[in-house]
Amino acid sequence: MSALGGIAKKKRSKKKRRIGGMSADEQAAIVPRLNEKGAKLRACLRCKLVKTVEQFEDNGCNNCSWDGADWPEETSQEFTGMIAIMEPRDSWVAKWQRCTELKPGVYAKTVKGVSDLGE
Repeated sequence: MSALGGIAKKKRSKKKRRIGGMSADEQAAIVPRLNEKGAKLRACLRCKLVKTVEQFEDNGCNNCSWDGADWPEETSQEFTGMIAIMEPRDSWVAKWQRCTELKPGVYAKTVKGVSDLGE
């Protein structure tokens, strides 16, 4: 008999948890990396996606058609609030913010800035 009085412990499998069908690596790629020293967040003027400058330089915006070279004109560092949305089509917050068609990520509630596109 074991020290637990004959009750066998169930071993839990160590599967990586998938949220919204995404692996942990895929989730990490869309969330701003704040652990970097001096990381500065910016938000896209069109869709309000929040990323670090380095993430915008590397990949541009996940939702809009501009590439990494355009980040100074297409983003703003003046924004308020942040909302993390992993499953946009199923999230009531995404519906409330009218962003169910956007890609998973972190979004600003409001962004201050002037877009050259007249939007």
